[in-house]
Amino acid sequence: LEVAKVHPKLGKILEIEANISEKAAQKFADNQGISRKDLTIKAVHGPLLLKMHRYINSIIALDTNNKIQNEITIERVDAGGVESEWVYVPNTDPKKVLFHLFGGGYVIGNLETRRWIPYLFSKETNLRCLNIGYRLAPEFPYPNALEDSINAYKWLLTQDIAPKNIIIC
Repeated sequence: LEVAKVHPKLGKILEIEANISEKAAQKFADNQGISRKDLTIKAVHGPLLLKMHRYINSIIALDTNNKIQNEITIERVDAGGVESEWVYVPNTDPKKVLFHLFGGGYVIGNLETRRWIPYLFSKETNLRCLNIGYRLAPEFPYPNALEDSINAYKWLLTQDIAPKNIIIC
């Protein structure tokens, strides 16, 4: 509600995501045979909480990705050994890039679940976005995600894009 006071559209988006998260958490709890309260107060072990957050993240992605308009291009690339994807709208400048390191604490997310933000960035800025699919912990502990991000950035520099034309986000 506080966000909606500052920016009504953002508040609405966050409200929708919160509702989806709540329903997904309940479904996850039901499927695991535990109470939602135990998940909320973190009375379960860490790996199960991580599994729940990854599940919720995938459910939110299904909703948001369905809102991506048809004019968007999504092109998978190997960015220096890192699975990545270009996400962009028509008529973007090929020499200017938003280098997107998606959020999720290096434990949650993937290219599909983190496609919505690069789409919005491209749509609003007319920039091509390179969405980086770095490896996640705990399966791939530090410094794997950092190394993947650096390798993808080095690859981007080999694509004839000047460093001054790369926004890291």
